Parts: sequence; C-alpha cells; structure tokens
Amino acid sequence: MNRFVTITTSNITDFAGVYQEVFNSPPWSDGWSRDAVLERLESFAEFPSFLGWGLIREGSPVGFALGWGERWVNGWTFQLKEMCITQQFQSKGLGRALLETATSELRGRGFRSINLVTGRSSPAAAFYEHVGFGEQGLVSLHRDL
Repeated sequence: MNRFVTITTSNITDFAGVYQEVFNSPPWSDGWSRDAVLERLESFAEFPSFLGWGLIREGSPVGFALGWGERWVNGWTFQLKEMCITQQFQSKGLGRALLETATSELRGRGFRSINLVTGRSSPAAAFYEHVGFGEQGLVSLHRDL
C-alpha cells in the first residue's frame, strides 16, 4: 500500500537512501556520497518556503518530491528541485501519483505554477512532458569557480 507523507526537517534524512540510489544509477550515475546527500537534502529543508512529499510503500521510502516556493510576478510558483522514485517502482504510476499529490496541495496553498529543470535527453524529461509540463524557452547556464 502506498502512503504519502509530508517531508520536514525531522524526516528528510529518511529519504537520503532513495536519492542516493536513484541518482547514483543510470542515466544519472552522479556518484553521491551519503554525507553529500544529507547535506543537500538538509539544506533544502531549511528554506523558509520548503515543501516536500514522500512516498512510503510497505513501510519504506521509495520516492519523494521537494522544493520551495518563490514569489513571481503573477503569484507564487513552486520550484521543484528534486523528484524521484526508486528504479524498482518506476513506470508503475507512482511518480504521477506523487506529482498529483504535490500539485493538489500546492493549488490549495494558492500556488499558480510549478517550475523544474532536468536534462533535455533524460527519461525524466519525457515523464514531465507526459504529465503536462512544457519548455519555457529558458536556458540553464553553468560556470565552474
């Protein structure tokens, strides 16, 4: 049975294993250490407008969506920073259910939109397009320091 939970500073570390499993596997193969994942997730949870939803299946975390709100010209938008489902449970409708749960709560809080960034050729891009997201014509830039 699936259960959705609110992610807070007190339980976000419960989802570190999910993050590490997903993003250390193809197509990402990032190489995240446990300490780096914990630091990343804990820093997200400290944002004043942080919101997160976790997916628990048979007592274990198997996915989550998290980010924070930002005021934009026409209202509040949610910056979806991370969303993932363990590979074992991908392509079973759980990602869609997780996103629908988050979307419903965001609407109830008065948010007007959700923004996210993902790799153009990643399977995640196809998933997000399938559930109604579209490109905004923005460019994501990077510079090493």
